[in-house]
Amino acid sequence: FCLSTFVLLAFSLLSFNVHAIKFPEQGFSISHNSYNDGDTSLSGPLLFLRKTLSEESLSLKLKLQSLGLEDDSQHPFANQPSYSETQNSFGAGLDYLYFDSSLSFSSNYGTQGTSKLFDINLDVAQEFNNANRTLLMGYSHLWNDDSDLSLHNKTQVIRFAYKSIRSEKWALLTNLDFASSDGDLEDFHTARRFLLPERTVLPETKTEKSIKLTSINELKRNNSVRSSVSLLKNDWGQDAKILAVQYYQQRSPRFTMKYHARYLSRDESRYFLDSIVTPGQTFFSDERTLADQNFKEFGLSGHWQLKKRPGKRLDDFLIDLGYTLIKSDYATFEEISNTGHLFHLNFSSSY
Repeated sequence: FCLSTFVLLAFSLLSFNVHAIKFPEQGFSISHNSYNDGDTSLSGPLLFLRKTLSEESLSLKLKLQSLGLEDDSQHPFANQPSYSETQNSFGAGLDYLYFDSSLSFSSNYGTQGTSKLFDINLDVAQEFNNANRTLLMGYSHLWNDDSDLSLHNKTQVIRFAYKSIRSEKWALLTNLDFASSDGDLEDFHTARRFLLPERTVLPETKTEKSIKLTSINELKRNNSVRSSVSLLKNDWGQDAKILAVQYYQQRSPRFTMKYHARYLSRDESRYFLDSIVTPGQTFFSDERTLADQNFKEFGLSGHWQLKKRPGKRLDDFLIDLGYTLIKSDYATFEEISNTGHLFHLNFSSSY
């Protein structure tokens, strides 16, 4: 179950990266993600559209996503043998470019089961030293409400990023995030799916801090490698460490392969310990047993640039096809593990 929650968040989460202040060309992309680990399946499309409004300095972006979740995991606290819900979200935003500065605003609204989610995001970026240095500051405010379960959560995030181009083939990126949450911390999907013996006792206001260091290196023959390390620390003892590496290999002028691996270790992830005493009779512990949890990801993807069509309404076509193997296990419970398969297909074009 924890793995399905992790992948669901990964689908929804907007990654935060700093590039040179230059927005993508107007265009659209359609993608489809599919995940299955035998007990849980997730799948759904994502549509993204960008339209230039004013001489490439102002652009509009729209996002529409739908995800279906099927959970057939046999858990002692499941309130029904099978559970399904749908996550739908719509987002809109504006990007404004002024010389070596940029301003981005976006907002998203979504529903997941009986929960309603809403967020606003604001980012400001400034280039220095002939575009060799970029500083970005951002703020997000997120609301999550489920009146049926009397669960409410409000989260504020302040983020900083600094990109430094050290040479023609080497760049360093530093990300700092500070988050503060008020309300119920537990995952709302967990509350809908499981009858928990008790809720986690946490401080009234919870905080989390994270730092991420990324090195981007260009190699010979237009190949490159991107490696990063992340540390997360919070008030409730579930600190995490993430190591990731991505290798890009240009096989031809129109085809690039990407290989990626990631390792995540999370402290004291929650799991319920149960023991079968006699066939057909199970006794469950009333207390939560804590154990460190590990995630390992290995994947590859191909990026094809199809033939350009100068003068046509759609200038070019890009196709991305990828696969990721995701394994999770617990440090204390050696017999408990999970293996999931994630497939990704993306089609995009500029106009």
